[in-house]
Amino acid sequence: MFDISEFISVCESNIINKDEIVLGDYLKDNDIYPIYILLTYIDTTLTKIIEFITHDPFSHASIGFDYKLKDIYSFGRKVKDSMATFINENINEGIFKDVADNAIYSLYVTFVNKEKYDLMRKKLNEFKKRSPNLRFSFKGLLNIAMGKESHFADEYFCSQFVTEILKAGDASYISRDPSLYTPSDLRKIKNIYFISKGKLRNYDYKNTENKIKRLLLEKNVPIK
Repeated sequence: MFDISEFISVCESNIINKDEIVLGDYLKDNDIYPIYILLTYIDTTLTKIIEFITHDPFSHASIGFDYKLKDIYSFGRKVKDSMATFINENINEGIFKDVADNAIYSLYVTFVNKEKYDLMRKKLNEFKKRSPNLRFSFKGLLNIAMGKESHFADEYFCSQFVTEILKAGDASYISRDPSLYTPSDLRKIKNIYFISKGKLRNYDYKNTENKIKRLLLEKNVPIK
């Protein structure tokens, strides 16, 4: 005879409790690789120029694979008054540390499988190898204000670079040339999910970890 109480007990014992999950293990076991997109605004001369040209509330975009945001990449200035170029960033160091009192952020995530993750990593490594020759594209900023594409050898601006990395993993992320994306355009891309926002100095990676668990276990977001 079927025992409904026993059936319920078995079901309840197999329900995944997100609080008990070790995120790294869960992602590895399910072939899920989060890609983090960080939008920021900091009060510097360069960001004021970018804001004036793009009319975008966020003046900077970065991409990385580390939810603690200690290993992210972009085009811009590593520290104040340095040359704008390809940079490896840490939210606790460099220019972010210098302007900690006024830096605001908005963090997003997308999820891919290992094949697409490896393609993004490969593209990033290509940028790393070319880094001595790379420069920030001020001409690209002017072009985006006029709705014109930019294709300058070894020159990129931040959101163009982020879009290039996404495109390398899956071309369906984008619907136009990477040089036509502003930082805020990135958050409108399909399958990009909001994580948190606020003052960058108050960023809590544990909240990010919990939000990712909710997205994967409760919202059942698609993996590209």
